[in-house]
Parts: sequence; structure tokens; C-alpha cells
Amino acid sequence: MKNKFIYSNNYKRYHAYDYYLNKRYGGKTARIALNAGFSCPHIIKNNTGCIFCGSHNKINKLLSPSQIREQFEEKKRALSKKWRGTKYIAYFQAGSNTFANLEDLKIIYESVLGEPDLVGLDTATRPDCLTRDICEYLSELGAREKIDIGVELGLQTCHDSTAQFINRGYNLDIFERAYKMLADYNIGVTVHIINSLPTGENLELESREMMLDTAEYIASLKPLPLGVKIHQLYIAQNTSLCELYNAGKVKLLDKQAYINIVVSQLELLPPEIIIKRLTGDPEINSDAPPIPEWVSKKFAVINDIDKLMLSRGTYQGRLSGCEYLKNDEWKNDSVGAAHWAAPTNPHNQSPIHGQKSLTNMLGFAKRLLDISIKENGVYADFTMGKGGDILYIKKACPSARIYAFDIQEQAVQITRARLESEGCLDDNIILINDSHADLKKYISEPLDGAIFNLGYLPGSDKSVTTLTSSTMACLTGALEILKPGGVIIVSVYPGHPEGAREGEIILKFAESLDRKNYDCLYHRLINISEAPFIIAFQKK
Repeated sequence: MKNKFIYSNNYKRYHAYDYYLNKRYGGKTARIALNAGFSCPHIIKNNTGCIFCGSHNKINKLLSPSQIREQFEEKKRALSKKWRGTKYIAYFQAGSNTFANLEDLKIIYESVLGEPDLVGLDTATRPDCLTRDICEYLSELGAREKIDIGVELGLQTCHDSTAQFINRGYNLDIFERAYKMLADYNIGVTVHIINSLPTGENLELESREMMLDTAEYIASLKPLPLGVKIHQLYIAQNTSLCELYNAGKVKLLDKQAYINIVVSQLELLPPEIIIKRLTGDPEINSDAPPIPEWVSKKFAVINDIDKLMLSRGTYQGRLSGCEYLKNDEWKNDSVGAAHWAAPTNPHNQSPIHGQKSLTNMLGFAKRLLDISIKENGVYADFTMGKGGDILYIKKACPSARIYAFDIQEQAVQITRARLESEGCLDDNIILINDSHADLKKYISEPLDGAIFNLGYLPGSDKSVTTLTSSTMACLTGALEILKPGGVIIVSVYPGHPEGAREGEIILKFAESLDRKNYDCLYHRLINISEAPFIIAFQKK
């Protein structure tokens, strides 16, 4: 059976890095990993790094330009024996590769410029080790040298509770600040995540749902990241994690559990995102084999992921709300070719991203809300989250008044910062840190429209979720003050127990409403039980 995944010209059902490189640069392209002698600021500041990190320099021991060029050329010679006509990307990998003053960074990065067939420069670093000056320089370097610039950021998990336990050294807001800085300078970002991380006092692994949360969080980033690297946690000798493992306090995912989770994560990631890695790549030492041993069989793991995707009949992006299969008019790789023929902007998005898939529930919800959007309209976002729906309404109608609710102060802060950065925060946006069940304390005027995006805030405490009781109190109150012709859109997420209960009760409530007073719509994928669905109300 022919593979119809958009970003593939073979059997791969995900956006493989090789596919991207071939389309982007017109032939075989290899990354050359370089160690320029960078340390880690987290280790230097606290004398210890993440619990899974092995030995690092206690101080920066930066190499000279000639030493870096020698590394590059030695590896290039070895690769040229395997492939002719290869193009190359210089990849500053070891340590935190922005951990130096800007003048030193310029010397290091520019040491590889002028190498024949160099098409890109990638650097791996920590989100708390970036400044705007560095981002500006990297952007200017790419434009000046006509090469692609990429930055890899270690996220590992979107859950701050796990991050604290593994001693990551920064919270999610630091990652988001760095990500936005890079996006401001149009620098493509690759995000690292790790499955099987321990969390909490009992040293239990992150649950499957928590690992999927991280994939959903990545899918929610704007703009989308250029790429993602997915790793299994493996245990290096002489680390804090190794001590916990040897004491029997930490367990790891087995191979099949890891593969199942990776495939489910791929289903959530939009197809535009390049999958740069699907498993870790530990150093092989016969005296001390990696733990677990199966991570050393990299290609076997990747083959098993391919097999599971085929047996499930699934693809990257199947649950992302984005188009992921080729339409009949898209012959061979015409979509991919058109996309990668674009100028050297790593954030160029596919022309098919967004609204063309039946699974794009959020896009469909916004189109339903469009029915009510008008000049000087009054709206409510009853689940503020990260402010995406507020921003959508405000950009569609700058004169709109919007009341937005969330019980989490974190959501209010994130939304305020996002609206300010977009130039959309004004006196007509009222951000309310309170339960939406108390809407009548704050809204004393009729509503033209309202929207609910139920569930929990991506990347936050999963136990803090919308509840059936408060949701129903808010929904009934909102319907009372809804203007004739106004609409209320409710997006329901049945993939967790409270979400399933909310959906069941709201659906029964909608069915009970008098058809003389309301039109009620139910929009759902009938063959994906865990997929989000929409219930919409319009007052007559």
C-alpha cells in the first residue's frame, strides 16, 4: 500500500530528518557534531547538573578556531568516504553552546565558516543560557553567510514538578521566554524531550498522560518548532540517577511501552514538525553497557516504531488537527517540494497547515464562533488557558470587549504577557482570576458569543482541570445572558475522566433544550473515541 503521508517519499509515516534535509538542500546532508569545550552554567552555579547528566567540564575550556576546524575536517573526511557530494551542517553539540560572552561565541561559530558545502550551523543549549544579543547575532550570521541557523533547546518535560525533581534548573516560563526570543529572530528551534523521567517523592515515572501532555504542549507552541528529538531516559554511570537506580528506587519504561508512547506522541505532533530523533544514542562501552540495554539497538527501536505505526494505520499528526495525508491533486512530493523550495526561512509553514482536516476541532470551533463576531461585540472566554481564543477574537474584531476567566494565576500571567507581546492588550480585555461559575459577578451586559476549551492548562498541574459542576453553572448562566443570534462553543476533551463526565452531562443538557429557543450542534469524530469534540449553542 502506498504511503500517503505528506512529508515522506518512502515508508516513513512521520516527518523524518533525512527527508527534510534532502528536500531542503537537494541531496545528502550530514551534521558534524563538534565539541568546542563548553561547560554547563547549571553545573558551575550549583556544582551539580540534571540527575541524568554525566561528567562535564567544571569550567569552560573553549577550543581555538584551528582546533574546531580540525575536528570538523576530520569528521568531514570520514563522511566523504561514505557519501559523495555531501553538504554539511556544523553542529555545536556538547555542553551549553551559548555559555560564553558574545565575542567568544563569534570566534567559535565563525571558525567553521568558509568550509566548502557548509549549509547550516546548529547549536545546542539551555533555555536559561540565551540572551537577545545572542539571538540577534545568530540571525544576522545566517543572513550574512546565507546559511540556516538552528538552536536546540532542552525541554525534557512540560511538567515543572518533574523538572524540579530531575534538577533541570529552570521552570517552563524560562523555556517559553527563550523560545519566543528565538522566534522573534526567525531562528528554527528543535525541542528535546525525554520519556520515562522520574517525578515526585515516590520516584514514580511520569504517567503516559504526562508524557503525552509534553507532546501536546509542543504542538501548541507558536510558531511551531522546526523539529523535535524524542529520547528514552537511559542511565549513565557516575550520575545521581545511576545511584537511585542501583538502589532500586527508579524504574524505566520497557521497550514496548516506550514505543507505544512515542507513536502516540507522534500522532499529536503536527506533521510539519521534523522528527530529528526517536530514541537516545548512548555511548557504547563493553565494560558498562547502557541501561536499559535495548537503547543501544537504535535501529531496532526505530524499525519497531515504523511497524507499530503501520499496524495501527496511523501517521504523525493524525490527532493534531492538521492535514497529514496527500490529496489526490498532490502528486508524488509536490507539496513537500513546494514547501522546501521556499527561501531559507526554517519557520516557513506548509500551505496546508491548519483548517483542512476533519480532526481540526479547534479550528472548527473558531469558525463556529465567527458567526457571532461583529463590531463592538461582547464576548467571554470562560477557559482563558494561554490566551489563544482571546487573541483570535481580538484580531478578528479589535473593538470587541472580552471577559476571560481562569482560576490559575499562571494562566492570567501567561495570557497577559502574550497579549502584550502581540500589541492586543487594552481596556476592553478583562482578565479575571476566578471561577467561570461566578460569571455574573463580573459580566453585567449581554453576550454576543462565548467559548469554552475545557480540560487543563498544557504544561501545568494536571489535577487542576475544569469540573462538570462549575462548567454547567457557567454554561447555564451564559445562555441566560446570550443575545438572540449569539453562539456559545464548547470544546470537550474526553481523554481524561473528568472530561468524559463533562461531555456526557453537557450533551444531555443540550439535548434537553427547547428547539424553539436554541439550535444545538454536536460535532465529533465517531471512530476516535478519545478525540476532542464540540457542542455548540445558538440562541434564537
